[in-house]
Amino acid sequence: MRIIIAYASAGSGHRRAAEAIYRTFEKKYPEINTSLIDILDYTNSLFANLYSQGYSLLVTHLKFIWAIGYRLTCLKSFRWFFNFICCLNCFRFGNLIVQEQPDIVLATHFFPAEIISYLKKRGKLSLRLITIMTDFGVHPFWVFEDCDDYIVGSDYTCNHLVLKGINPNKIKVLGIPISSEFPVNYRRDRQRQGFTALLVTGSFGFSLIEKIVDMVYSEINLLVVCGNNQRLYNRLKRKHYAGAQLFGFTKEMPRLMSQADIIVTKPGGLTIAEALAMELPIIFIGGIPGQETENARVLEACGCAIRAKRLKDIKDIILDLKAHSERLALMRVNIQRFKKPNASEETCRYVMGTPYRLAQRVSLDWQKGCP
Repeated sequence: MRIIIAYASAGSGHRRAAEAIYRTFEKKYPEINTSLIDILDYTNSLFANLYSQGYSLLVTHLKFIWAIGYRLTCLKSFRWFFNFICCLNCFRFGNLIVQEQPDIVLATHFFPAEIISYLKKRGKLSLRLITIMTDFGVHPFWVFEDCDDYIVGSDYTCNHLVLKGINPNKIKVLGIPISSEFPVNYRRDRQRQGFTALLVTGSFGFSLIEKIVDMVYSEINLLVVCGNNQRLYNRLKRKHYAGAQLFGFTKEMPRLMSQADIIVTKPGGLTIAEALAMELPIIFIGGIPGQETENARVLEACGCAIRAKRLKDIKDIILDLKAHSERLALMRVNIQRFKKPNASEETCRYVMGTPYRLAQRVSLDWQKGCP
């Protein structure tokens, strides 16, 4: 059997989900011929740079333009034009799939799923296309006639796909795939004394972190992950905050999450799935308009997270949770109901046709399934 796992390197979440599935296949099904492909490696360099760097620029510095674009691409005419441009620049990826003729393609980004769906519609491919959604909301870009299966992170996502015309029998609520480094059964590391917050910037970083540290460093312990934002890391390092540990890009997120009582982060789908796996209550700040703001809304409605609508609210929220341990305990109970930490393994089991356990569905009124 030949399986290709395809993603687009716009942001880190789609890649991390693809890598998690790939590593699970390598570990559990080593006899399967599995490949990991970034679709942008099979486009021209101009388009690849515009797609990845343009995305980074918009969501970091021009969010209002991104928000407008997100809404416009919900319109059918704009979607058609965007899809035409993508298909025009991705013929090398299409040619690769036609030449390889894999049995299954798993797509963790709508871009490769769109190309595969187009080729299936034209009779060029007869493979099985499985789309894995890495956010909880549903943009129309993710809806394809020729997609055989959808793997989603929540009943909310499932119900919205159904409302957009997808056959519910095609949808499996298995969760958002995350690395096996995030343990399913773990013991919280309490070697650190006192209430601890983990602050994470996300793949692009955001300067709000410095202001949050200024507000709360004297009140609680802090673990601050600056990611790829070297300027932020250097600026914080020069201030010598007492009770704060600083990290740049790190592969130790499971350990840091195990030491924390809460996490403060932007609402990216993969970071959310990782925090839920570690039963870590979430405070959201910032976020990309569209998919991430929808993530935050869903998690807050289900009692797993709190959205800070203004920067000045952060300190009050943190100190309130510190003072009321019963509220943290309730959030962890809600997380236990919502989390799906075995998503990578269950996805691979489903693909291979072995038994797996589906999450119980809720009604189309998704809020009835939330605490």
